[in-house]
Amino acid sequence: NPAATTFIGELKVLRAMYYWFLLDLYGNVPLVTKFDVPLDFAPSTSSRAEIYAFVDQEIRDNIGTLTRAVGGDTYGRVNFWAAKMLQAKLYMGAQEYTGTPQWQAAADATAELINSGNFSLSPNFFDNFAVENATSPEFIFAIPYDQVFAQGNNIVVRTLHYGSQATYDLTAQPWNGYSSVQEFYELFGEDDLRRQSFIVGPQFTVTGDRIEDSGAEENDPDGPPLTFTPEINELGPNALRQAGARIGKYEFGIGSTEHMSNDMPVFRYGDVLLMRAEALFRLGQTGGEALDLVNQLRSR
Repeated sequence: NPAATTFIGELKVLRAMYYWFLLDLYGNVPLVTKFDVPLDFAPSTSSRAEIYAFVDQEIRDNIGTLTRAVGGDTYGRVNFWAAKMLQAKLYMGAQEYTGTPQWQAAADATAELINSGNFSLSPNFFDNFAVENATSPEFIFAIPYDQVFAQGNNIVVRTLHYGSQATYDLTAQPWNGYSSVQEFYELFGEDDLRRQSFIVGPQFTVTGDRIEDSGAEENDPDGPPLTFTPEINELGPNALRQAGARIGKYEFGIGSTEHMSNDMPVFRYGDVLLMRAEALFRLGQTGGEALDLVNQLRSR
């Protein structure tokens, strides 16, 4: 059954993607490919090189079963191009994973994605993270979210301060959670558009009034007026409530719920350009195409 073959291939490549996450983050992990195991099953770990070989073979064995169509019914699913991107990511890390570099294989995989003509840079970087971002030409593989029908993307409440509810007229109060460490925030220069991915400085209501934090600590130099600072006095247990640049990469819709409709890109075309540029550089090309690829992103 051709349809069954495609579905099985899609699931196997999706499983390979999760194993790539594991081998990249942790190295040696258990490799389990069957369901009929006892309740007390405790598998031993496989080496990082063994997990690499498994992921590589799973992609090779199944990529040919996947559709090359983009958009429509394939959006948010593992198609041929998502598998090709996974292959490129795997080869980019091959030297770290196995001790043997695969720069040419990485360059070839990224070239196939570029030459497909299916993807391009969005003219506006932040369009990739807008509330309605499903039409981004950069998305190779994304997780679809919807505040009603596909909930789960709730960065808006995970990162913002309690008082930020008034900034966006949210229907739920944020939890005052995730912040960026100062060192990462400062990697982006003051003239770098991407610094706008963070929320810092004085905070205001949706009507422009200054927000007051009635629970601000006495030693907060900014006092009750809500002010996000890149500096975090300490991670715990006495971190100031207002400390830390908040995560503002994804657009927060005015009047939205705690569930966001912004889709979350896992593989994006901008990454393809940077990966190919690095692969070519590793192969000895210090200008030419490698530099042009990086400059495409700089220009955007």
